[in-house]
Amino acid sequence: MKSKTPLRAAILAGACAIAAIAPLAWVTAAGAQQAPAAAGATSTPPEFTIDVSGWTGGAQGDRDTGRFSHCGVSREYNNGLTLVFLLSSRYELNIGMVNPAWDLLAAAAAEAEAEAEADDDEDEPPLAQVAVDGLYAKELPVRPISETVLMVNTGADQQLFELLQRGNVLTVTAEQGSYRFPLTGTSNALDSLRGCIDAARRIVAAQAQAASALSAQGLATILRDSGLQDAAIVTPPVGEPQAVAHRFGWTVGPLEGGLHQAPRGQTVEIDRYADIYMDQFEAACDAPFQRLVEPATLVRDVFALKSATVQCGGGDGTFTALFFSLDGTHYTAFYHRAPVADRDLAIDATDRIRQYITQQSGGG
Repeated sequence: MKSKTPLRAAILAGACAIAAIAPLAWVTAAGAQQAPAAAGATSTPPEFTIDVSGWTGGAQGDRDTGRFSHCGVSREYNNGLTLVFLLSSRYELNIGMVNPAWDLLAAAAAEAEAEAEADDDEDEPPLAQVAVDGLYAKELPVRPISETVLMVNTGADQQLFELLQRGNVLTVTAEQGSYRFPLTGTSNALDSLRGCIDAARRIVAAQAQAASALSAQGLATILRDSGLQDAAIVTPPVGEPQAVAHRFGWTVGPLEGGLHQAPRGQTVEIDRYADIYMDQFEAACDAPFQRLVEPATLVRDVFALKSATVQCGGGDGTFTALFFSLDGTHYTAFYHRAPVADRDLAIDATDRIRQYITQQSGGG
């Protein structure tokens, strides 16, 4: 059994924890929401470990940051080399060759010294020819990344990727020699490699969205800067409807406040979100129910703002003032609920939040 090089050992190490910097929404930019620098580790999805058709590997993280870096697979060949395929999060493919007998860095240093003595200003990057059967042949950048590993950068070349899956023989010709690799099992291996990247991208996106959700500190800042500095955040949230999983609740004087968030999609559907949210208030009301809804305001074709009020019962019922916002990652609902006699207080408290969020979003 051949000894494992540092690169191959890393590839064979299997799955890694994913971490991602969360994109900051406009609420964050206003200083009201602080996202953590990195999301925590996640459970390992099956796509992150690859062992198929003679190829092994999986997902890899950056050794310094722990963030997702790439997915890779490798296979040993009878010619003494190990062939490696690495796929980046942008689906860019690198082809690596590992040979324990190479001393690439020493050779590269000697070549650089010779070029310096010759005062060679051209310094053209080295190239390797990559060919698949008689259907593909290109010269591509190649460089040593360790003493025993030579890496060819092919970029996001879909034609090459597909030929590597269904072709017969890959030939790589570099300064070190010409090497042939039968493409046995590459159809399944490269499918798994792409599936590994697909899974990583889903996890990174989900973690970024989760990390950008409003924190208790962010909510406290919004309440304070909206003039509701006497509000006391409570856990679990109080008020209706109990069917809605509110992220936070608070009290301020006779008012009960609450906040709900839901991930946004690609389109702006704040009216639908507001209707579904208010439907829960109506479902929890066993008396005549009224709702008054204002049209939504679109801000820069991305963000949206909307206000509404609902009332359950008559003069002895409850009144709720609502404000809905949509930022880069979430729909958010703020509400203040009170006896009908205190409706003006509920309207004023919610309107303070509306004015603050509107100003911070650039909508007013």
